[in-house]
Amino acid sequence: MPELWRVVKRKHASTAFDGKAAQRFGGRWNSPGRRAVYASATKSLAVLEVLVHIDVGGRLPRLVAFTFVVDDELVDRLPAARLPRHWRTSRGLEVTQRIGDEWLASGRALALAVPSGIVPEESNYLLNPAHPRFGRLKFGGPMPFLLDPRL
Repeated sequence: MPELWRVVKRKHASTAFDGKAAQRFGGRWNSPGRRAVYASATKSLAVLEVLVHIDVGGRLPRLVAFTFVVDDELVDRLPAARLPRHWRTSRGLEVTQRIGDEWLASGRALALAVPSGIVPEESNYLLNPAHPRFGRLKFGGPMPFLLDPRL
């Protein structure tokens, strides 16, 4: 039963699990228009996934962290070996979004474990907020998370 982490800007804490940001902007594993929630296998990876979107030299945001557990039987897994070599590039985005969109549409599981584009040996999780079991998840937090100012 994996314990998952989601780290978001404090101002987005109340909407951290509605999937509307991913629906609006898309992500590595979903196209715009598809509601999804992203989480990570570790708190540190969840933080990296936020930091990669911050402008260099920009002010560090105030963050909060959430933790929660998903039953193993509700998780599909996508090994990196099943992905094309270029999946981490901008050219590969179309491929990963198509995979995620098809998985979201299938509704067969609550979460899809995928390799992180930042640290491919670690896992991120794409959550399907339309899955019938999504509403049963118990999210901890929000816990304040202060970034080291050296970042």
